[in-house]
Amino acid sequence: MRSISTLVLATSLASSVSASETINYGYDSLGRVTSVSRSGTVNNGVATAVSYDNAGNRSSYGVQNAPAKPGVSISDASATEGGTLVFTVSLSAPSGGPVIVAYSAASGTATVGSDFAANSGRLTFAPGETSKTISVATVDDALIEGNETFTVNLSEASGGTISRASGTGTIVDNDFVQVTFAVANAAAVDEGSPLIFTVTKSNVTTATTSVSYATANGSAAAGSDYVATSGTLTFGPGEYSKTVSVATIDDTSYEADETVLLNLNNPTGGTISVAQASGTIKANDMPPMTALNPSLGFSSASVTSIPITTLVNLSGNSATIVSFSLPANTGSATIAADGQSVTYTAESIPQAAACEPGTKDKFTVPYSVRANGNGAITNGTASFTVSGPAGPRKVCQ
Repeated sequence: MRSISTLVLATSLASSVSASETINYGYDSLGRVTSVSRSGTVNNGVATAVSYDNAGNRSSYGVQNAPAKPGVSISDASATEGGTLVFTVSLSAPSGGPVIVAYSAASGTATVGSDFAANSGRLTFAPGETSKTISVATVDDALIEGNETFTVNLSEASGGTISRASGTGTIVDNDFVQVTFAVANAAAVDEGSPLIFTVTKSNVTTATTSVSYATANGSAAAGSDYVATSGTLTFGPGEYSKTVSVATIDDTSYEADETVLLNLNNPTGGTISVAQASGTIKANDMPPMTALNPSLGFSSASVTSIPITTLVNLSGNSATIVSFSLPANTGSATIAADGQSVTYTAESIPQAAACEPGTKDKFTVPYSVRANGNGAITNGTASFTVSGPAGPRKVCQ
């Protein structure tokens, strides 16, 4: 009987082992095969082999717990448009045998052909190698499109197992347009009507941009004069103008006109050129007033200037300090006294007094009451009582 045996046993650090069966043939005197027997198997991770030498001596070999296959992973990569992205493919541990893995680049927001070059193939790691690279060229176009991404995917690993199958490549856009955001003052509105602020973007782009906004107190107070608001305005491709509405509160307090501020912040895809605007809330509540007998007085018939004073009662609710004065005027009036007449500057009478026959020492003139720096102007009439040492006077033009 002749024995044909084969044994392959390769060992090293983290090595792999292969073994083949031994097949024994029996022959008769005519050289015909009369029997065949086998020995040597690989079962449950245990490789065994049997060998016979020329003298018929038998040897057995066995290796248990064959080493695990290394993990195969791919990294992310980035490069400026027109550059080359380099992805690193790594083994988790050296291998005693070759490791082969396929790869292919696929479109994401970036498109193969127009944004990056197609790339696919196979990587082969020789025993002991743990790292290889994949290079993907990008296209330098003139479009303003923002950063874009694609992926390189691993598949069909042999001699290893894939632990991270996809790497993301980021193409950084190098085409820019100067985009700025600005907010404009809102038109003044009455209490209770909304203030409308307009926010504009300076240039139209193909990328999405945004800017945040928030109200702030000017002379108006959030909660009592207006409703505080904040948020973010998003400008899509081709959009260049948006509005922000701020609700105002119609109260019953007398107060001056008040202002609300709108501030821009946190821009993306641009910068802020005008960060703040204001809107005016016009007061619509008038102070209730009563003029009490404004009087004109003089100490002699020879006076040339006579001061005029008035008393004003303010009733009801007022949110501010209110002061009143009669506005100065260059008109004049004549008062007859014992056959004589004197002329005085009517500092607070906007026109010459009218003669009122049959009345005693009294005349009526238009007047204006002004809330200095704090509100509206109220017009009306008041009676002036004339008195002096010469007795009753008639008041005429």
